[in-house]
Amino acid sequence: MGIKKSGRNKKNVKVYSIDVPVGTDPKIIYPNGEDGHPKEPGEYCKLPFTQVFGNSYGFDFSPYYLIEGWFIDGKHDYKYTKNDTSLALQSDPVIIIWHDADIEEVGKAIVEEMKAHVEYGLFRVIGTRIACAIKNTCEIQKKDERERIITAGFHRVLSNCFGLRKCK
Repeated sequence: MGIKKSGRNKKNVKVYSIDVPVGTDPKIIYPNGEDGHPKEPGEYCKLPFTQVFGNSYGFDFSPYYLIEGWFIDGKHDYKYTKNDTSLALQSDPVIIIWHDADIEEVGKAIVEEMKAHVEYGLFRVIGTRIACAIKNTCEIQKKDERERIITAGFHRVLSNCFGLRKCK
């Protein structure tokens, strides 16, 4: 789901994750056996972690706003990807990351939903299944010069280390 940060203090960072309710038959959600969940929710997360349960389609994320960063790895179809992206955009995030962007319906939903959001640069990480949208630095520059430099540096790091390529 996302990362919520209040202030610049790392202690105020919280991670929220949404998953299907406990007891849901994984054969229904993952008919091809692609469930890659760890045994315990958040077991690999080193930050404060909260697991919420529900179906992202129609889920009210507003109690968790402001969510600054989203990682979307939900149902791998057009309908859910478009919905999850739309919900993420409502929190005015700095970054959205999608997994499985190489799946045709997922990629199509990302591009179509982000088309109207020119305040974001849309990228694919070359050689991976990852795509991301990063809020343009010109928007952030108005808030704080230091933040703009950090964000511009983040663009360079992604480009240099991960083979990031801007989508056309």
